[in-house]
Amino acid sequence: MPLVHTWIPWSEGFLPGLSRHLSESQSASPWDLRDHVLVVPTRQAGRRLREALAARAAAAGTGVLAPRTVTPPAFWQGLFPEDVAGNLDALVAWCRVLLEVNLDEVREVFPHDPPQRDAAWALGIARDFIRAQPLLGQAGLDFAAVAQRVAATPMEPDRWLALARLEAAWARELKRGGLLPGYRLNPTLTGQAAPPPEARCLIFAG
Repeated sequence: MPLVHTWIPWSEGFLPGLSRHLSESQSASPWDLRDHVLVVPTRQAGRRLREALAARAAAAGTGVLAPRTVTPPAFWQGLFPEDVAGNLDALVAWCRVLLEVNLDEVREVFPHDPPQRDAAWALGIARDFIRAQPLLGQAGLDFAAVAQRVAATPMEPDRWLALARLEAAWARELKRGGLLPGYRLNPTLTGQAAPPPEARCLIFAG
């Protein structure tokens, strides 16, 4: 598949612009977008896109066979179904690490012991990490990569190094279960992956 970037003008709403872009290539009736796979931020975004396409098709006096919409985690898991950790896998692995780690070795992250080191405490911290990791992953980074970048700066290098140690323990916990971190896949594996068999056009919409 050739890689093409399509920019929707700021003056046009994203959903109207995306539905217009998808409909412009359609000449038959009904519009047939079943061979399109769209990666969208959330399931709600996919539902709203299908509604926008239906409204545009109705205005054009036709119907639409909707494209397949998937969220990023679902898309990656479709490529590596047996290997990629889902959110629950990642959360459980983080909780295990947080309950087992020697806090004295990561005082830059936990300067004081929690009032009660239990599953509720671990789950709250794990959720914070789960939210942070994809944000870094979008730039191809993890905690270790950030630690390297800030090593000679005043941007809390010791804290990032401790976070990197925690993340390494978390990755080992996943590996014991035969899983890859879902937020940032190995680029070599990603390059070898085949797109969904039904996809003639794969769109990352955002």
